[in-house]
Amino acid sequence: MLDAKLSFDSHTQKALNKAKTMSFTLGRLIARKSKLTIKYNLLLYYKAILKPILLYGSPIWGITSIKTLRKLQVFQNQQLMRIVDAPWYVRRKVIRNDLKIDPVLHFIKIISKRFFEKLPQILNELL
Repeated sequence: MLDAKLSFDSHTQKALNKAKTMSFTLGRLIARKSKLTIKYNLLLYYKAILKPILLYGSPIWGITSIKTLRKLQVFQNQQLMRIVDAPWYVRRKVIRNDLKIDPVLHFIKIISKRFFEKLPQILNELL
């Protein structure tokens, strides 16, 4: 899980692969001809299944490179595009704003900041 530079590249890649596998497995739910509604079922699919898999362990990814985190953002954009069945020319920012979903980079930034602010308050008897 950890590499020599503590960049968490292997961990983020593993999380991305798990999310891609789950997306492929449940792909029929968000197929173009799916009768599920966007507002309830498809967003629930993203928020309840894909997002937790994708962002598991994300509080410690605050020190990871932007290049690595951008891969997670690309995956999120692809999934949201599939959910709303948007054409290629629609901006991803518009889709995220309409669905009221934060970008992955913004979410990781907020959760990492909270995690590292709470860290000094944790008492560790081993230190």
